[in-house]
Amino acid sequence: ESQLNKELQDVMTVLISLPNIGDVTAKRLYNEGYHTLEDIAFSDPDAIAKAGNLKSGEEVQNIQKAARIALKDKLENISIEDESDDIQNPKSDSN
Repeated sequence: ESQLNKELQDVMTVLISLPNIGDVTAKRLYNEGYHTLEDIAFSDPDAIAKAGNLKSGEEVQNIQKAARIALKDKLENISIEDESDDIQNPKSDSN
C-alpha cells in the first residue's frame, strides 16, 4: 500500500506542477487515468477538460502546452546525461 501512496504522491506532484491544476483537479485527473505528462500532453483536450472539470479550452491548452514543454526538457536532460556518460566512460574496442 505504501508503494501505491508513493506512486500517487509522485503523480500528484507532476500534475500539480502544471498551470491551473491544484490538489482537487490533480486528484480528479488521477482518478480518470491521467498519470503522466504524456497522458496530459497527448490526450484529447475535451476529455481532459471533462475529467478535470476544467471550464475553458484555453485552460486545457495551457496545461497541455506546459506538459509538452516539461516533457521536452526532461528528454533534453536525459540525452545530455547520456552524452556525458559516454564522455566520462568511453566504450573501448580492445580486441
